[in-house]
Amino acid sequence: MTVRINWLDKPDRATSEQQRRSLFVAAAIVLAGSLVLVVTAGWLKSGGLKVAMSGLGAVLLIGALAGIFRTLDFSTPRLVNGTPRQLAWIRILVCLTALIFTVIEDLPAFASLPVGMRGNYQFWHLLNRLPGYSALLSNPYLLGVLQWTTAASLFLALIGFQTRTTLFLGGLGFF
Repeated sequence: MTVRINWLDKPDRATSEQQRRSLFVAAAIVLAGSLVLVVTAGWLKSGGLKVAMSGLGAVLLIGALAGIFRTLDFSTPRLVNGTPRQLAWIRILVCLTALIFTVIEDLPAFASLPVGMRGNYQFWHLLNRLPGYSALLSNPYLLGVLQWTTAASLFLALIGFQTRTTLFLGGLGFF
């Protein structure tokens, strides 16, 4: 006795893959349009048009994200066994993002904040107990050295120089 399994023919599989890709592209276009709407609404002054654009942008954004997540196939992990090239691109993207955030931050200005505004709750309470931490926060020159040392180590990790060490030091400084 033979059992026949009714598999989809190859043209049908290709057709379903093309439909999936076309839905993904359409959802990506709607996502971009909704982000443009939301950003444009942010530039408007208060009024009915701003509320309407924000509401429409939010609805389109949620719909586009739902469409994208429906078309993605989460049944197989894609980056579990990443190639060295894929891992390098991920490292470059993460380090570049952290480097940009580190450079645009004005960390030495944190020293001019009053002590009461720095916060002494939850995790900060533990950091304030470290010896020298309050002296670091009150000295703008030390904060500048910390910021640019972090930026330098993130840049070195970005280009791949002593990646494990510089990535660890850059991540620790970025934190």
